[in-house]
Amino acid sequence: MDNSEPHRADNRSAEAELNAILKSIPDPRGGLPDEVFHFIRQVTPLLNVDLLVQCEKGTLLAWREDEYHVGWHIPGGIVRFREPLRARIDAVADIELGVAVESDPEPCAMNELRDHPRGHFLSLLYRCRVHAELPVSRMYSGSRRPAKGALSWIRGVPADLYPAQQFYAGWLAAIP
Repeated sequence: MDNSEPHRADNRSAEAELNAILKSIPDPRGGLPDEVFHFIRQVTPLLNVDLLVQCEKGTLLAWREDEYHVGWHIPGGIVRFREPLRARIDAVADIELGVAVESDPEPCAMNELRDHPRGHFLSLLYRCRVHAELPVSRMYSGSRRPAKGALSWIRGVPADLYPAQQFYAGWLAAIP
């Protein structure tokens, strides 16, 4: 008995549903609806860029609080469909730092995060430089728990490093 025919029908049905979802997304380069993004991150690796900004003050880190962890992290973001890496670096700098950055043309490291509840990620780490003053309103004052997105120059590896970025500990320990 051949069981392949019902399986093919199921695949055609799933393909039709997926095509309908795809057609409902006006431009995936602008991001995806949450439901689509949550599905994709469960079935395929995602690529992100992380911005390593270091100087004599330390490493510029941002405070992150989400449903997975809490802690200081190297700012970064997921590359959108057909988005040039440079464009995502610029967008992350604007969104997370509030200033433009100059980045090296090539990443200085690539890391893989496979076993995380949020998904499977390939992270490209870019050395970046900031040539403007960071927004004072975004800087952590050190008086209490940081606000989401607060920035701070931190020397070394903070005790409350965002757990999913532990693979960056060596980079954080190395201040130029």
